[in-house]
Amino acid sequence: MSRRTVLLALFALFAGLIPTSVGAQTAGGPLPLPEPETNESLPPGLLQYHEIAPRLNEIAATSDRVSVEVLGQSAGGRDLYLATVSDPKADKGRTKALRRMMLKDPAQAQKQASKFKEFRVPVFLNCSIHGNEYEGVDACIATIERLAFGDDAQTKTVLDNVILLINVVQNPDGRVLDTRQNANGFDLNRDFITNSQPETQVVRDLLVEWNPMVTLDLHGYVNPMLIEPTTPPHNPNYEYDLYIENALAQAFAMEDGVLAAYASLRDDPDFADEYAQFIAPALRSEDEVIIPFRDWEVGDWDDWPPIFTPMYAMYHGSYGHTLEAPLNPRRSAPDEAAAFARVNTEAHIASVWSMLTYVVDNKLDMITDQLEVFERGENGIAPVPVEPGFVPGYGPEDNRPEHTGYPEAYVIPVGDDQVSALAAEGLVDFLIAHGVEVGSAKKAFTAGGQTWPGGSYIVSMEQPRRGLANTMLELGYDITYLTPQMYDISGWSLAELWGATVVRVPEGSDLSVRTRRVGDATVTGSVPSGVAAAYAFELDSETAIAAANEMLAAGVALRRGPDGALIVPADARALLDGFAARGITFAALTAVPADAELLEPVEIAAAINRNEAYVLDLLGFDVDAVTVDALNDGTVKLADYDVLMVSSGFDVRDLSEAAAAAFQGWLADGGGVVGLSSSGAFLNADAGLLDVTFVRGPACATANGVVAVDNAADSPVVAGFPATDTSFVYDPLWFTDLGDGVRADQRYDTDDVLLAGHWLGDFEQWVGDDEPGANCRFAREGSAQDDAAGQASIVSGVDETGARVVLFGTEPMFRDHPKKLYQQVAQALYWVTADQP
Repeated sequence: MSRRTVLLALFALFAGLIPTSVGAQTAGGPLPLPEPETNESLPPGLLQYHEIAPRLNEIAATSDRVSVEVLGQSAGGRDLYLATVSDPKADKGRTKALRRMMLKDPAQAQKQASKFKEFRVPVFLNCSIHGNEYEGVDACIATIERLAFGDDAQTKTVLDNVILLINVVQNPDGRVLDTRQNANGFDLNRDFITNSQPETQVVRDLLVEWNPMVTLDLHGYVNPMLIEPTTPPHNPNYEYDLYIENALAQAFAMEDGVLAAYASLRDDPDFADEYAQFIAPALRSEDEVIIPFRDWEVGDWDDWPPIFTPMYAMYHGSYGHTLEAPLNPRRSAPDEAAAFARVNTEAHIASVWSMLTYVVDNKLDMITDQLEVFERGENGIAPVPVEPGFVPGYGPEDNRPEHTGYPEAYVIPVGDDQVSALAAEGLVDFLIAHGVEVGSAKKAFTAGGQTWPGGSYIVSMEQPRRGLANTMLELGYDITYLTPQMYDISGWSLAELWGATVVRVPEGSDLSVRTRRVGDATVTGSVPSGVAAAYAFELDSETAIAAANEMLAAGVALRRGPDGALIVPADARALLDGFAARGITFAALTAVPADAELLEPVEIAAAINRNEAYVLDLLGFDVDAVTVDALNDGTVKLADYDVLMVSSGFDVRDLSEAAAAAFQGWLADGGGVVGLSSSGAFLNADAGLLDVTFVRGPACATANGVVAVDNAADSPVVAGFPATDTSFVYDPLWFTDLGDGVRADQRYDTDDVLLAGHWLGDFEQWVGDDEPGANCRFAREGSAQDDAAGQASIVSGVDETGARVVLFGTEPMFRDHPKKLYQQVAQALYWVTADQP
């Protein structure tokens, strides 16, 4: 960007030449009003979901400081509301222009920002992402009302300095249904690295558009109230030196605000009796909140994975904080619940207001650091090590693990070097949607000692959102011996788990190639011309699996080849152009392999979790829930299904005598079984299916992450996968003592089992202590990585009745994330139901 361009952009930015002003309401008019749906468990005094839109319409109609709009719909079809609050004289376009300049030329923006005092910074509130953590919504609405109508000096000062973006009810399904999850059964605060749900997608879009300086995510319940920043380990892809100083000071300011709110409530004559009766006995401290960075130990409450709202927001330059209100009202009588809800709401309001006043007082310093995040990325500046003592409580443990350095770039090749064009296209589109810059090579080039064809995608590590791009694409870190436990997942690499070939180009490599920035990936499906005996395609993506099920439902006589490819008869040629337009590449065959198995539509009776059911539905499988009770009372009959899939909530020992006999008869008639996790393994053992035993991983700190595996060449489940590969585990298990006829389809690597994540055996030690880090009363001996090395992670075989069975010790459908493993699930389902030639 030339100096003249920078100056013109700055002039437009600060002189107001970009005309987008805030006004009352929106061009679309008032929010549509939903049908009444009452959550009887909602504490008295809080708003039902259907009461929110009328309240927002009333505010926006009477205050020119507030505009409201529908951002999108939840999984259950309920509207998501955005309220934007600012001084009516504010120019949102000017603020957006500054945010764009942050990304285009952060160094110049940083140099110039100090010269302009009157700019407003965007701040984002995300309200009650967990539907049964109620009070965040009401606190957000109360904040809107104060800013909409307040005339006090503090309110006016905030409006002079801030544009407040409020996602008023992040989880309307959960608020109506009284659930933590949305209508698809997803915990939305675990979805940001996968971004499969509509509720998290709208937040992604807001963060990409606005790059808010602060993000608060309002939750409950931790007693006393919890305010981040977090404990270690901290992900090395954050620029932590630019985050922690203001984040910690801001947390202290919020703590002061919360404690003042407690005192005000305690002294309120209209609430003093309720406070003495309900609050004082329940609140564990009126003198402090929990700030995990200050108060807790390593791994107790970490910010390692980008699955949480604030942690994901940090990769957009935001000072991210989770706030946990203190008092859980769910099991309380109405009077106590109402009192708890009032305290929680006021605590959130106080936190938000303290944050806003901190922003007003520290805006220039905060925005300078935020600009520095983007400048480091854009110019390839190495992360700055944080010295112990940089802020009070920052110690050596906060610097572990050390950053291993950024690569020069990642290459996502096209052509023969790409294992799955569809997976590659999906990954590229995903990166772009998150604001990551992706280029396409204009001609063939050499990088990392290999030549790549023109059109290959390049993700440079010299870009503003470098940290986000790298945390998505890098392998990750094995942090097993750095912490005794982790709050949630510790490994997630999209490059390893989403099915595309992604190549890391080492730092310092010559990458002399001209690129064009792409807005989306090019779809590359095709059908060969000419006459063919049949056509084959790979099950290498969600799109391909869904297409296979669509063909089966349409009556196409698909067959499954020994290499795992699906074979389409020549008489179905007319259908293939439509599937090619979706990105599927078909190959012409001169003959159908003699050993190809005929497939039929797969009807699944499933005792699985809702995330797994969501994935199977996404893949086009017909799935109905089954329980032991339903089989016992005849409500469900296995004779109507081809496969029993079990991962939870099904104990075959509880079948009645008649239902157990029906189960055995169904197996003998060709029924198949796919077992996942320990529930599937217990089903196999208790029903006497395959002759194999199993061992479970750690009991006391859930092991998870990216693992190294070896695939068997003759396996129907991992057909088409390379001999040496990766997979994903969460609470892993493995199979031993394989009997006759039991095949080890996949084994954990014999040397390095865990590539990225956390897997500490129950009797192992970690670096910070002399005692076993994950030991507890339910500890399992032999649960460490070394115990799993070389053991079977997937097995299959035929039981005594002739039924085909597949058992997974990995976690192939975890939260809709390890997408390349869906092929293994599909192959398992097709194999256990296929007609043998």
